[in-house]
Amino acid sequence: MIEKRELIGVILMVTIMAILPVLTRNLPQFLSLMTIGLSYSIIVSNWNLLYGFAGIWSFGQLAFFGIGAYASALLSLSGYSPWISLLIGVGISLSVALAISVITLRIKVDAVYFALASLGLAEVVRGVVIMIEPGCLYNIPSLKIGEFSFSLYGRIPYYYAFLIVLVASLFIHKKILISKIGLATIALRDSEARAMSLGVEPLKVRTFLFIISVIFTSLSGSLYVHYTNGLSHVIMGYDILLSFIIILAFGGLGTFYGPIAASFLWVFLDFILRVHVESIRLIIMGAIVVLSLLYTNRGITEVYDKIVTYFNTHYKKG
Repeated sequence: MIEKRELIGVILMVTIMAILPVLTRNLPQFLSLMTIGLSYSIIVSNWNLLYGFAGIWSFGQLAFFGIGAYASALLSLSGYSPWISLLIGVGISLSVALAISVITLRIKVDAVYFALASLGLAEVVRGVVIMIEPGCLYNIPSLKIGEFSFSLYGRIPYYYAFLIVLVASLFIHKKILISKIGLATIALRDSEARAMSLGVEPLKVRTFLFIISVIFTSLSGSLYVHYTNGLSHVIMGYDILLSFIIILAFGGLGTFYGPIAASFLWVFLDFILRVHVESIRLIIMGAIVVLSLLYTNRGITEVYDKIVTYFNTHYKKG
């Protein structure tokens, strides 16, 4: 069950996020960074579901982000409704995910092969994308509901779209993790032989989690291209993949909220460093991550826990 204190904290945070555009309506750059942070959070949290909780070594998240992005962009530019394009992108992503999961998710010993297969998939998708559309795509149609365009009001509707997808994603993750499937997931990660002896079917559990992850990652890709109105295969490059790996480690692998907080911290830190110290940006960010990994096992989540413990201890003493 979800603890009452955690539920109150989540409701409070979502409420703050919901009214943030009103409070910062005169800070468009801030809202843009928050929107990107939401996009990153969706990708990283769903990757964390696979890698952190289920122990599935997947490096193909960018492939599904790219499939959702390019399918939605190309179909929209061809005259299809952006919403239909978005759904088709998710459908293509699911078809590819089912194919790769049936082949490589069968047993734990294949974890390394699945990692290589998913990484190879990302490269195949990037190669296909470059072959079909080697340049950049521009003027991608905006999402609309009736006559209402998401491009209005400084694109704030996209902020809420990303927020809704993130909240829905986290809600489903939490429901899964506290269910029998969640227990089976943790059991498989810790000891597959023991889990199987208790009747857990590894292929079904891992495929289910993989599908959930793919749906939200693909949705994030589709929303992203309509939000930016442009697209390039750069979004599937190794530097972006490395950024997501660092965010995951920085936030705390296998923690629920850590990677989300790390996504926002990373986006804002990256922006500040690009503006002020572009020449040494990567050195500073790399040093921060290395130090966090050296002195904490669960990234910023551990730092947060230590701070809370410190205040609780001193409060009780007082």
